[in-house]
Amino acid sequence: MQIRAYVSSTLIGSAAIFLWQVVSGLLGILFLRQTLSRVMTSPGEVVPDRVGGIVAGSLLFSCASFVIVGLIYLGSGMLYAYLHARRETLTTEQGMAGGAASAASVSLVRALLGALIALFTRPMILKMMSDIAPGNMPPQGFPPGGLAFSVASGFMGACIGIVVAAVLGLAGGVVGGMLFGGDEE
Repeated sequence: MQIRAYVSSTLIGSAAIFLWQVVSGLLGILFLRQTLSRVMTSPGEVVPDRVGGIVAGSLLFSCASFVIVGLIYLGSGMLYAYLHARRETLTTEQGMAGGAASAASVSLVRALLGALIALFTRPMILKMMSDIAPGNMPPQGFPPGGLAFSVASGFMGACIGIVVAAVLGLAGGVVGGMLFGGDEE
């Protein structure tokens, strides 16, 4: 594995992930604020059409995010293969290993950035929810058990994400190896 290609592809992939997390986080907060204020206009009455809109919008946004993040991991693997091939001959195995390592590292950065962003956005979301529906939120926010579950599920999600990213980066490394590699068999 070529270190310079690995570091460069990881940094570029991490920058793309960071940009996507900021954009998706802001869009998520705006969507949540608007839809919650519509649903909670009269606390005793929940309109099913409005709740259905929240669910449909959240599902659509999640699917789009899944595709975009997957493309970033795939692109990180391809970028590694391209950068490696610019400096020296690239074999398919080198493309696979470097692409998997690069994408897995980008996923780790994504998990750490996600945790950091959550530290800043969680208080804003809790305040927004308590402003919209003041009687429905506990005064201190989430109970400690909920926080522990959130941390544990975030850790498990990060572990699974690293494996999925490595597989996608490996696929990107294979494609990059075929496009840019020098295998002559």
